[in-house]
Amino acid sequence: MRRLSLAAVVAAAIAATGCGTTQAIRPLGRGGLRAELSLGGPFFDNVGVPIPMPLALVGARYGVIDRLDVHARWHVTPAAFGTFGLDAGASGLILEQNGWIPALSGGVLLTLITDAQETNVFPEFTLAASWDVYRGSLVYFGLTIFYQFAPFFQYHPALFVGGRWQATNRFGLTLELKWISFHPVSYTHL
Repeated sequence: MRRLSLAAVVAAAIAATGCGTTQAIRPLGRGGLRAELSLGGPFFDNVGVPIPMPLALVGARYGVIDRLDVHARWHVTPAAFGTFGLDAGASGLILEQNGWIPALSGGVLLTLITDAQETNVFPEFTLAASWDVYRGSLVYFGLTIFYQFAPFFQYHPALFVGGRWQATNRFGLTLELKWISFHPVSYTHL
C-alpha cells in the first residue's frame, strides 16, 4: 500500500509541472552544453475528471554566447502513439540580477507536431524573472504565451513558478508548476 501511495504522489508531482520545464530562465554561458530530461504533462479533463497526462522530453541546451542559449527537445511520449514532436528555440538574459532585483530573461520556442498526415507548428514566447539564491540554485516565475493557428487561431497564456536546485556543476533538479490557459480561450477561424 505504501508503494502505491508513493507512486501516486510522484505521478501527481510530475503531472503538475506543465508540459515541460521553461527554457528561458538563465543561460549557460558561452560554450556551455547541457543534456536535459523533462518529465511533466498537463491535466486532461475532457472526460469530466482531471487526469494527468505524462509527457517526457529529452534534449540539449548550448550557450552560443554568455547571454544566449539555443535548445531543442524531442517529445518522447507522443512517439509511443505514432506522433513526432520536437521543440527548438533560443533564450537569453535581458537584465542581470542586482541584489533583490531579479534577473530578467526572455525566449522564443517553436514546437513541431506531426503524425505524417497533419503537421502543426506552435510558436511560444516567454518572459521570466529569477533569483540566484545560492550558487546556481534559482527561484523564478513568469509568463508564457503559446499560439495555435490550425484548425483555428487560439492562444494560451500560462503563468509559471519554479525552483532549480543545482546539486553539482553537472546535475540540477527543477520543479515547476504552470497554470495554462488561465483565462477563457479566444478562438478565431482563419
